[in-house]
Amino acid sequence: MRFPFFETVLTVAIAVVMSVIAYVYLPGLYLSMRITKKQFLRTLPTALISIVIVITLFFLFNPQKLNLSDPLSYAWELIGSSMWIFIMDCRGYFLHFGKKNLRSTLEGVA
Repeated sequence: MRFPFFETVLTVAIAVVMSVIAYVYLPGLYLSMRITKKQFLRTLPTALISIVIVITLFFLFNPQKLNLSDPLSYAWELIGSSMWIFIMDCRGYFLHFGKKNLRSTLEGVA
């Protein structure tokens, strides 16, 4: 007997797991990079815009020829790839701002 809402439960579970990973990983990354809150607030919209671009490209080109009328068949892929892109973008910007802040600190000392 098949559980009738298996796809929904699986999708919500994957979304929760990815959100917890982002919630735990990003603050630690933010604190370790020593960036300012202004730089942090610049990073978030940019990372979110990159997710929108990826999802739009996914819908336009549909590389796996998915049935787009059944969103639960591909929702976990969108959630997983979106969170991965968001975390990697934030990490990249945090590294950029961290190096920039470190360089300005070292130039101020010398």
